[in-house]
Amino acid sequence: MELVTDAAEAGRLALAIAGAPVVGFDCEFLSQDRLIPQLCLLQLCYEDASGPQVALVDALAVDVRPLALALPEPPLPVAHAPRQDLQLLAARFQISMPRVFDPQTAAAFLGLGDQVGYSRLVAELLGVELTKDSQWTDWAARPLSPAQLRYACSDVLHLLPLHRELVSRLGPRLGWVAAECQRLAEVARAAAEVREEDAWEDVAGSGGLTPRATSAVMALAAWRLATLHVQAVEGFSGTVSLTVGSLPAGITVTVTPATVNLSTEGTADWAHWGLTGAGSFNHKSGITQQIS
Repeated sequence: MELVTDAAEAGRLALAIAGAPVVGFDCEFLSQDRLIPQLCLLQLCYEDASGPQVALVDALAVDVRPLALALPEPPLPVAHAPRQDLQLLAARFQISMPRVFDPQTAAAFLGLGDQVGYSRLVAELLGVELTKDSQWTDWAARPLSPAQLRYACSDVLHLLPLHRELVSRLGPRLGWVAAECQRLAEVARAAAEVREEDAWEDVAGSGGLTPRATSAVMALAAWRLATLHVQAVEGFSGTVSLTVGSLPAGITVTVTPATVNLSTEGTADWAHWGLTGAGSFNHKSGITQQIS
């Protein structure tokens, strides 16, 4: 197992996985209070002439884009229950993996259970018991602890033998699994492609507002989506909170961090949303304002 923390090593690894026939992967990320989750660690498993290789790539230290772009083609990507991972990679790097193989989906076609967990599947098919000691942990904390590294390694170490075992059992049902995995990848990609004009629909409680308050929600949600799609790749960790206030006709808006300035960084067409401009509300950091 190697921990990749520099660009040169990441570039070498990208070439290695691009030349591998099958690559297992997993993502560790933080999603709390983030429109686009923060990718913290990318785990990869592949085989070369010397045998199985596991690489843990510190996504907070190096640009993982070359690695992400190498995953869909030509190797066959293998990931367990990967909907969230696929959605994250699609949002950050605009990639899709229609050929992904999901062991959880394959297990369902074999009658091993619906939504069966990775640990249980590894135990049943490979006879290996996995620890769960770091299943819930802060993946943004640095340095990563030995327990975190062990957990991250085990999360991908068994993906390739699991893939081989499942394929050997599937027989003619492999085509059905491939079709279902392709549909899963399409759903994940579609979820990552929310349009700016539709982003407001994800703001809880946005129904029943006045036309002006609705316009404010639309403008802010569109700006937030456009800004975070760009800045998430650059490590942006701020949040723009849009919360409907206690009054049914208003909305409260909180903007953080202090570096965010809606009037200069905004991409929304304020007039289109029924506002006179960014000055229609107080956009200073930390301000909570009622718009009615």
